[in-house]
Amino acid sequence: MVLLYVGFTLLSISHLSWGAELSPDYDDRSRVYGWREFALLFGMLAVLALPAAIEHFLGAKVEIKIASMGWFVIILLPITVAIAVWMVPERPVPDPPGMPWQQATQILLKNKPLQRLLLADLLLGLVPGIIGSLYIFFVSYVMDLAEVASLMLLVYFIAGLLSIPGWIWISCRLEKHHTFVIAMIYGSITLPMLLLVEAGSTRFSMLVLGLYGLASGAGSFLLRSMMADVTDRDNLETGIQRTGLYFSLLTLTNKIGYAVAVGITYPMLDWIGFIPSGTNTAQTIEGLKYMFIFLPIPLTLLAALLMWNFPLNSKRQQELRRLIDERDSVKAPVK
Repeated sequence: MVLLYVGFTLLSISHLSWGAELSPDYDDRSRVYGWREFALLFGMLAVLALPAAIEHFLGAKVEIKIASMGWFVIILLPITVAIAVWMVPERPVPDPPGMPWQQATQILLKNKPLQRLLLADLLLGLVPGIIGSLYIFFVSYVMDLAEVASLMLLVYFIAGLLSIPGWIWISCRLEKHHTFVIAMIYGSITLPMLLLVEAGSTRFSMLVLGLYGLASGAGSFLLRSMMADVTDRDNLETGIQRTGLYFSLLTLTNKIGYAVAVGITYPMLDWIGFIPSGTNTAQTIEGLKYMFIFLPIPLTLLAALLMWNFPLNSKRQQELRRLIDERDSVKAPVK
């Protein structure tokens, strides 16, 4: 498992940083990362639907259904990676000028847009981490809908998938950071609607989760698109294309957010006296409900606040690209 996740992390960082270099255009980067997020969610839904399809058509055993997901990845991942490498060659990059690592590190540490973006991504990792840690308990004990927990989760992911073209459209008409703020505020408004849902109400629960899921796909791809713009600033200051480094930092903060979320929620469950396989009091169930609904909201709003007046807007990014192009167009003097 360690080798698997190390390999997947290497693949993800390369894939994300590669996407940043496909286009220097402000809006095109939103399209690249938006459709990447669409493909990611579509792949998740496909691999989750595979066992159900095998059971429906073949009536296979549990072991075969689980193995099918593994074979899905083993067969298709090398094929799709090979197609991408073959059909999407990297643009030629000139040899970077030498720079002492101390100076390069100082530029990194003084990059305020980078710091704000990484903190927002950390918060964005906390939110799904908290919801994912509590989801089964919330649906089972608060909503009394354990038998349809998987179906409700499917509705959530489908809503996120279908919403991505809309968020891409909005981001190409508004600034990316403003679109991010809209998505975060929307999510903070729709999640408390679960307070209106009575236990056992399947349709209403699915409706609210679907509405909340509409914002789930926006934050991730918008932050990655903005990170591509942040690398332009670093490129101009250092003369070095360090896209991989920047996206490795973004991957790190997101993973830290998910890990910290587990470290927050499970001790809190213990503190309110929640017993996963035992009998819980009405007060404990009420505490679980408020944890699920209200813990993510301040984190989401704080991420929105961080990105509200993000300095790398479309005008500033276009100026950065103009300066980079002017610098790169100057030929080195002949010795």
